[in-house]
Amino acid sequence: MPQTSETIQRNKRQLYHINATVKGLDLAARLRNIEIVSSLTVPYRMFNLVFTVDSQDMVRHVLYGKDPITLEIKLTTETGAASLDTVSFVLLPISLSVPIKIKPETIGSTNFQHQHPTDDTVTLTAVAKHPYILMTTVMNKLYKNQTGKIPVEIVEDLANEFLKKTYGGLEINIDKEQKSVNKEKIEQIIVPPAYTDETGEKLTMTFRRSIDYIDRYFGLYNSPFFTFCKYKEFSGNSDKPPVELCMWNLKQKLERGDTDYTIYHLPAGSEHGDVYKNVGKRRDKFMYTRSELQTYYRGNQTLLKNAYEQRFLIKPIDKLFKEISLNADDIVSTNSPASNTRQIHFDPDLKKRIAVRGMNESGFNEDDTFARMYMAQRLSFLSEIEFGLERNIILNKVLDVGIPVTFEPKNAYIAAIYHGKYIVTYSNCSLSRVDSELWSNVTTLRLGRTNLEHTGQ
Repeated sequence: MPQTSETIQRNKRQLYHINATVKGLDLAARLRNIEIVSSLTVPYRMFNLVFTVDSQDMVRHVLYGKDPITLEIKLTTETGAASLDTVSFVLLPISLSVPIKIKPETIGSTNFQHQHPTDDTVTLTAVAKHPYILMTTVMNKLYKNQTGKIPVEIVEDLANEFLKKTYGGLEINIDKEQKSVNKEKIEQIIVPPAYTDETGEKLTMTFRRSIDYIDRYFGLYNSPFFTFCKYKEFSGNSDKPPVELCMWNLKQKLERGDTDYTIYHLPAGSEHGDVYKNVGKRRDKFMYTRSELQTYYRGNQTLLKNAYEQRFLIKPIDKLFKEISLNADDIVSTNSPASNTRQIHFDPDLKKRIAVRGMNESGFNEDDTFARMYMAQRLSFLSEIEFGLERNIILNKVLDVGIPVTFEPKNAYIAAIYHGKYIVTYSNCSLSRVDSELWSNVTTLRLGRTNLEHTGQ
């Protein structure tokens, strides 16, 4: 039967459909809010789930973390005729807050399907199960008299030996492009069972910490890098869902060709037919927002904390010591993720601030990559912008961090400063139930780069 204009319009509307199960129980009907957080600083996704449910049901079914929760979110047309986007997760519950109130005992189980006036608000905090377990795998290894291994190859070797052998569904995606990596070969290194971080705290060596450890003393890339572990697309009932381990150079990511998608920032009351046309054709490549734009710039703050010039005292293999001296302008010009211009703003008197760092490990070669990495990480995202995206958007896009995007304000004054390429540093996707079938989505994105303005002043 041919489609009527009304049917076509209904198909154009898009809705989220959410499935959540644990031990065969369907929890979706009782879900009220889902928050999914991704960040450059944490190598796996974090979740907050809010239910309205009878607390006696929670106690009866013992939903206290023994069993994983499977969560699936689909974006479809209103009639369900077409699936536009699907994200799936297996959640490891970390904490559960259940208020057990004084009320009559319920007889029998409601199996979480029916709402009752005495239902309680229950909050569950969770992480992506398999990415979390993989990134926190405990390890140690001695590399003695090695030849031919650069730092990123040692990380890849650890991933293959300690992660992939125990979890066959892991795909390792480590950027080893020659212009991105530290090409200095390491003759020997011990990845110890525990180590002391810069704050003096003694930490058990996990896979994630081994990456930081190797980077701290040798430098993995010649610019700031990103590490993240996430689920790839899978059906919700998979026992061993596919997982991807990502590690790449953020500066190179920002400088390579096209960005993953473009976000238009539209002034209030304006009409932009070209924007609507682009978004209508490719919602996975174009988005727009009219939300308030929150901006941050930390030039003086960063140099007050870390100093303009830093001197590193190291112990090479064949020398008593060596001094490496670098300053913020050197690092910004060569090692930081910037868009178009490579200059930062700070009070000129801060150039007088000098810090000396003694590196307590022996065995350094004379390469300065580790020192450049140390400073570049702290100068990476002096400029950040934050805003909200509403409507039903492609979650597979906005959940990702560490990717390059283009920000295009349509206000000329804002565009003069904030237009250009950025790295997504933070994503917070909040899905809230509006009624029995309708969910709303507000996603907060934070974008960062080293430079403030797109063009030099």
